[in-house]
Amino acid sequence: MIRRAAASLVAIALAVTLAACGTAPVDLARSASSVMQDSVVSVAEAAAEGDLATAVAQLDELQQRLDQAIADGDVSAVRAGAIQASIDAVRADLEAAAAPEPSATPTPAAPATVDQGEETTAPVDTSTGNSGPGKNSGKGKGADKPKGEPKDKPKGKDK
Repeated sequence: MIRRAAASLVAIALAVTLAACGTAPVDLARSASSVMQDSVVSVAEAAAEGDLATAVAQLDELQQRLDQAIADGDVSAVRAGAIQASIDAVRADLEAAAAPEPSATPTPAAPATVDQGEETTAPVDTSTGNSGPGKNSGKGKGADKPKGEPKDKPKGKDK
């Protein structure tokens, strides 16, 4: 991210330098070009060192110098637009580089809350098809028990 910001700064420096060196009508005064070029170098150095706060502060100064050059008539509208676009691109890159990276560890989910306001009865397990004692009152013949175990004794009669 910092390399991308530095590359954008180089583009600004080239735009400022080339504008000052052209033989066509001047669209950036030499004095404004020199001042802005110094600002670009300061931004690039701070960004290359990883000092993003200083880079942003230097970029703010560059913005002020561009605004002053526009007010003084030292830069054409076309050149000012190109420099402004480069400043905006560098600012976006610096802000993206300064943003915290998303954590790779997932955030644990909040534990489920239990409503303790009312008591409820536990649900009956109906997965086996047996929903309770039924009408037989336990008078089966024990066919469901494994062999070798005694069958249920009849109730009421003791022999």
